[in-house]
Amino acid sequence: MRRILLVLLAIMIIFLSACSGKGENEDPTGSSAEPSIKSEEMYDFDGIWKDEGEELFGNYFTACIGYGMIEIYAINEEDSLISLLWSGTFDPEKKDDTYVIESVNDHERTDYSEYGYTEDTVTLTFEEEKLKCSVSIMGFPKEFSFVYSRDIAEGLMLEMVNAFDLRFSPLKPEIVKSEVSIYVPEDSENYSTRVSFLVSIENPNEEFAVNRPRLLVSGHSSDGSLIELVDLALPDIPAGDTLIYGGNEDIGECVGEEFEFKIVLDRDLPYMKNGDSTARPYKDVYVMNIEDNGPYAFKGWVQNDTDLDIFHVRFVLVYLKDGKMVVTDLIPHNLEAMLYHKASYFIQSKLPMGEFAYDEMKLYVYATDPHLK
Repeated sequence: MRRILLVLLAIMIIFLSACSGKGENEDPTGSSAEPSIKSEEMYDFDGIWKDEGEELFGNYFTACIGYGMIEIYAINEEDSLISLLWSGTFDPEKKDDTYVIESVNDHERTDYSEYGYTEDTVTLTFEEEKLKCSVSIMGFPKEFSFVYSRDIAEGLMLEMVNAFDLRFSPLKPEIVKSEVSIYVPEDSENYSTRVSFLVSIENPNEEFAVNRPRLLVSGHSSDGSLIELVDLALPDIPAGDTLIYGGNEDIGECVGEEFEFKIVLDRDLPYMKNGDSTARPYKDVYVMNIEDNGPYAFKGWVQNDTDLDIFHVRFVLVYLKDGKMVVTDLIPHNLEAMLYHKASYFIQSKLPMGEFAYDEMKLYVYATDPHLK
């Protein structure tokens, strides 16, 4: 009997030990309550860290680590403010019993943050369960000593964690196709040489819409340096959808026919979960019964089959000759009346350019400010 009791006691100890590995202390970022060991060599730093030092100007300080990145924030609960101090790479290297991390600044985020630290690198060290570094906050040096947070994030800290996850976990949109054509007008006194461009941008995410992206188009000068021609605000890209977008611009001092395209994501909220976004599938806002309305002009109808009302739309007009793009234009269109959900609206427009030959016209339409009905 005594032997049986000892065996049962041993089983209970093993069971309780297994159950205590994860549970109520599990972090919302998906990491365990303490940095776990990936192998016998390396720690897993992913998760939420909190500075154990004194508050500064009513702010306490936290760090989020994940996706090969670290971001440090100042949080002011009283004023409901989250301020980014640092955003950079996180690639730990072990040296004896110490980890050293040379974090490289993501200037696209820190340079536009009011309290962002603008140095190119920050050195972090990890030993005795503390992650240490030093940055300057509005000219005031601050020594951080972060410890892994056992607190489940709530309030502003939870908002910070969600924003961090949304920045790095979704896949980035990709330009899957681009076309360029140069329009040289016969009437050079009234019209300038322009470059037309058309891109297809794919959102590979099934759960996230791309929020407020921008398209940068650059050409090359005679000495080979880049010249930015276009910085264009794009419509939100729904989950799993493809945006076909284009326009034209004065070619300026650009030479040749080589142009570069780049997608720039919104710094603060590049993605939104499907339920939080007003982006709707492009197929649900479309043109119909489009026909020529004189040279370089069209008329027709826009149909809104979404559950949203629309104030403004943009048209991407593409003229083709023998199947090849000749000219594109981006036409903002302020509707004279609300384009209500499940309704249609008459449109007409004219391309303000010189003469050119074409045998086909395509028209794409996008809502720029949909509203919940």
